[in-house]
Parts: sequence; structure tokens; C-alpha cells
Amino acid sequence: MKTKKDSQPMSDITALTTEILLPALEQAIDATVIIGQDNEIIFYNHAAEALWGIPRAEVMGRNVDCLVPVRLRHEHDRYIDRNRESGHNRIVGTSREVEFTRADGEYICGELSLSKVQITKDGRKLTYYMGVMKNVTEESQRRKILILQNDVLQALASDMLIQDIGELICRKVEAFVPNSVAALLVLDDAQPWRVICTSALPPRIRNALETTVPSPSDVEKLKANPSYTGRLVWDNYQSMCRSLGLQSCYAAPVLAGDGRVTGIFALYLREPNQLGAWPQRLVGSCLPFCALALEQHATKTHLTQLARYDSLTGLLNRGALHRVMEDIIAQPGNRTLAIFMLDIDADFSHLRQFRVIL
Repeated sequence: MKTKKDSQPMSDITALTTEILLPALEQAIDATVIIGQDNEIIFYNHAAEALWGIPRAEVMGRNVDCLVPVRLRHEHDRYIDRNRESGHNRIVGTSREVEFTRADGEYICGELSLSKVQITKDGRKLTYYMGVMKNVTEESQRRKILILQNDVLQALASDMLIQDIGELICRKVEAFVPNSVAALLVLDDAQPWRVICTSALPPRIRNALETTVPSPSDVEKLKANPSYTGRLVWDNYQSMCRSLGLQSCYAAPVLAGDGRVTGIFALYLREPNQLGAWPQRLVGSCLPFCALALEQHATKTHLTQLARYDSLTGLLNRGALHRVMEDIIAQPGNRTLAIFMLDIDADFSHLRQFRVIL
């Protein structure tokens, strides 16, 4: 005996499925976009409106490249058409992380998964694509900060120089923030003010930063008001930076454990900020890594000082002098070498030994 459900025509089931499917996609919490044979948008749900910040009326029927980052638009159609013609589904059925900016300029990181449906209509084979985009901005930013932390800690453990560690931090940050230039400005006793950066920082800006040493008053203002960093690394050079393509800057002081200012970490953007709070958050996350690297550098410098110099006179100690003489003797060529040595006791009361070696 057939039940009412069993006797329902297949066409009714199909129609019912369609009636359920589209409203379900419309209410999905993840952005869903479906494109037709000519890459035109034929479905765009409420979540997609919220994610891209573009009303449905402005995108329906338009090419899907209006949702694609500008730098990728020129090849987007060709890429989709090649996928249609070849039938190779290299990204269909997989997910990938993509970065773009909303209509209001906010930086978004999404996880995109694609599906492909092929049908035959009037003897013509048609291919439709559905993309589902999940907003993973927070998770992506957190993961990038953890990656940076891991790389810096490994560099510190491997005994890398502060120059190399600083360049590593700048290089990672520049990879995480599109069209950016990072710089670590170091303030220490060995060299009053130096800039550690990658080659992305224009030489003119680097030279300008290095030749302007902050005064003791500037350092005190940095401790009291972190926003004062903007005056030191941006306000004083704003015209030059803009002429060289840098439009804005985020910066903060690097503080040691005892509160001393040991440097400044700055991030310059080549475009007006369209990344929301991400650049400022990344700068803030870099400060502990920079502080740790600079503290390790200061410790190494101090140990080197103790190993090479006499603590009382500040002159090279005996071991360091021996190494200097060995280096001089090892130099090629016939030359006359004269060494004059005075051995004086601790209280300088008399000469215990007076030798002249020729």
C-alpha cells in the first residue's frame, strides 16, 4: 500500500526542493554568491550584502569581478573561463583564504569554497558556480600574530643579530599588511638612533629618520604619551613620505621591562588606510617581540663589553689586547712592530714592572 508521500509526483518533489533551497541559501549565515554562464551574478544573499557592504541591487546581473580585489580583476574572467573549458577543478570542492576590502574600506579575510554545477539546456551545456565566503578575519589575524611570535622566538633562540631579527619582523609585517613598509627604530647606548628595515623603505626616508635623533625631552614624552611617536616618525616627514608614496603611518614606542624607551616600531601604508584596525593591532602585537629582541641585544652588548674591556679604566683588557696584537701580526707584509707595556698595581703606588719590547 502506497502512502501519500510515496505517491507524490517527482516533479512536485523537485519544485518543493527548489522552494526550500533558495530561501535556505538566502538565510545562510555565510555569504553565498551564484554566477551564471557569463560570470554574471544571479544570486546574492543577505550575508553577502553584509560581508561586502554592497546592496543586492547594485550587483545583481553584474560581472562577479565587482566583488574581486582590484588587483585580480583583469585576469578573473579568463581564469573562470579556462576552468569551464578545461573541466579541471583545481579549486572547486576546496577552500582557500582570500583578502579583500569592503565597500567602506574595512579589511576582510575570508575563507572561500567553490562548487560547480553543470546542466544541459536546449542542447547547450551550461556551467554555474556557487561561492560561499566565511568571514575569518579575526581568526586569520590571530594566526598571523602567532606565526610572527613563533618566528621571532626561533630567531632569538638561534642567536641571530638584532639587525637580522628586526628585518625578519619588518618582512613578516609587510607580508601581513598589503602595500605597507615597516621599520624598527632602535635607541641604545651603542648607537643613538638607527633604523632597521627592509629595502621597501625609501632610502631618503631612512636617512631622514636616522639623522634626527630624539632628544631626552622627546624620550620622556614618549614614555608619558605613546601617541607622540607620530610626531617623530610621521609629522616631521609627512610631505616627503607622501611624495614617495607613503600615505599614512601607525607607530608606537618599544618599552623595556623597566619602562625605558628602547625604540619605535612604525608601519607606513602606501594607500589611505583601508584595513580597519588591523595595522594598529599588528603594530601593538609587535611591541613585545621588539622589546624582547632589543633586551637580548642589550644583554649581549653588555657581556661583550665585560669580556673585552677593563671595568675600572674602560680600556681593552689583556685578552682583548692579545687578540688585537695577533691580528696585527697576522697581517701580510714586512713591518716593524713596537709594543710598550706598563704593568701597574691596583693602587697605582708604584710600577711593578716596566718593560719595553721592540
